[in-house]
This record gives sequence, C-alpha cells and structure tokens, in this order.
Amino acid sequence: MNAAEAVDQLVSVIMPVYNGAQFLPETLPAVQAQTYRKIECLAADDGSTDASCDLLAADGHWQVLRVSRLGSNGARRAAIARSRGAFIALLDQDDLWHAEHLTECLAALNACPDAPAAIGRRHRFRERGDLQLTHRVGTPTRYNAWDSFPFQVIDSPSMVVIRRSALERIGGWPEEGGAAADCFAWWSLSALGALAVTPGRTVGIRESSGSMSDVDRRSRV
Repeated sequence: MNAAEAVDQLVSVIMPVYNGAQFLPETLPAVQAQTYRKIECLAADDGSTDASCDLLAADGHWQVLRVSRLGSNGARRAAIARSRGAFIALLDQDDLWHAEHLTECLAALNACPDAPAAIGRRHRFRERGDLQLTHRVGTPTRYNAWDSFPFQVIDSPSMVVIRRSALERIGGWPEEGGAAADCFAWWSLSALGALAVTPGRTVGIRESSGSMSDVDRRSRV
C-alpha cells in the first residue's frame, strides 16, 4: 500500500507480540482509552506459546497476524504491510500510553507538516503504580537524530508515530539489526526532516526482564 492509498487521518497501531500475556492486560486498555478514536489495531504474533492471542481476541479490537520467528522488527514490518492508516503508531507489548498520546502526536504532526514523525516524551517504570504520565498542550520542539545519538531521546519505538509516506520513502521499517534497527529508522527519517517532539510525557517504557528488547533477542534463538 502506498501513501496515496492510505486512509486519511487513520492511525494504524502496530504491535509485535511474543509471549506477552503478563503485560497485555495493561497495554490493551491503554490503547482503547485513547482520546483519538480514528484508529485501527494490528498485532503480529511471532509464535507465542502463552495466552497472548486469546487476550487479543477477547479484547475484540485487534486484527491478529500470525507470523513465526521474525523477531519484533520483522513482525512490525509484516503488520505495517497489512495496515491502512496514513500514520503508523508503534507500540511494544509491555509499554503504556497516556490517553492523550495519539492526540498529542497528531497535533505535533499537524503543527509541523514537514516532520516525518512525532515523538511522545517518556517516563520509565517498573511497576504500574510508578508510572507518571502527563498531558500538556504546547508547542512541539524539534529533534534531529543526526545531532545527538537517537537512544538519548528515543528509547523505544512505542514513543513514535510515523507518517506512512515518510516510512515508505525510507524503505519501510528495517527488519534486521535488533535494537539497532531503531537507530537506523530514526536516522533515516531524520534525513527527511527533523522530528516533532510533543510537549507532554505520554509514553511509559517498562523496565523488566520481559521488556521487548529482551523478548526480541530470545525469540530469534
């Protein structure tokens, strides 16, 4: 699907899943709580052996694509290929969004029409009770991954909403490289223009042994 065929203003939420049953009961409601309602939800299950697919089915809002041992990058790419939205919102199975995350990111992209992607600021947490997210209306700032190393600003794909047209210009989401694929994507997008950074802290990045980077490494074994 090219940019001309994408549904205008529809956001495709893309989530790779691998044995995420311990996290999905918190992650799935956070997606459905979004104040921006024009969304479609696609999960690529990478061969889970737990109850992940049952939880996605019970939620009732997710299209589930079954893949096998692609790793999180390959799973993202497979789900993106099936999506229809003009915007791609990435989410890892263990992370959480403030209810205004998509609203803030779309506002930032509308305010910065030349920005290929928007970044929601993050708060790192271990337990749900430690999570401190905020919604703040204001002017988005700019970030260029060529000016400072991407991991200093973008800890996770869960922070980023990408214009489909921009993602297609860089050849889609990279499949190889594990966590380094993130950096490659941010550098490639920044070559098109500086990224917009939202004023609010709208993304919770979970720190645990079951984090998505650890899952990605183990799922390829």
